[in-house]
Amino acid sequence: MLFQGPVTERAFERAEEFYMSMYNAPITITALFHAVLGLGIVGILTKMHRWTENDRYFGLGSVSMCPTHLVLYVGGLLMYLCVTLPNLRALIHPKDEYYIVRGVYEASKARVEQGNTAMPLNTTERISLVQVISATNVIIAALLFGVLLFQGGEWYAIRQDRMLEEKVRKEQIAKLEAQRTEKTK
Repeated sequence: MLFQGPVTERAFERAEEFYMSMYNAPITITALFHAVLGLGIVGILTKMHRWTENDRYFGLGSVSMCPTHLVLYVGGLLMYLCVTLPNLRALIHPKDEYYIVRGVYEASKARVEQGNTAMPLNTTERISLVQVISATNVIIAALLFGVLLFQGGEWYAIRQDRMLEEKVRKEQIAKLEAQRTEKTK
């Protein structure tokens, strides 16, 4: 839908069906999804609470001076809340003015010329809604991938620090043993 030429009718129908089924999922699925989102926030806030030396390098952005993990994660969360949800609601309720006004899509010329927000969404506008939802999901995935990159980099740095500390400790032990053997001679 995003990275190819013109959108085919079949591709649009499949994407629309997917997003509609995601929106109309049972309450347990929705609750699980929102619990996972909340767990991510709790995890990042917990990490901020138990601050370590590595967090100075991996938890802070040099420009923003805000915890980078939190900025990326909350950015993805806000994209979901401010773009994806209103567009899903407009897609599910194409005749309801309350949801149509809140959606982000390319309005048809007739809608713009008439200034009529109460008209139902036509096919082009619905395709535009699905494309915006898809693009938002790509951006959210990129933001969450950024969080994973930061966490992977932090894990690698911690691992290297521990290996270096272990090497220094072994060298100190060897040096002390050498000194002890010299004194006993």
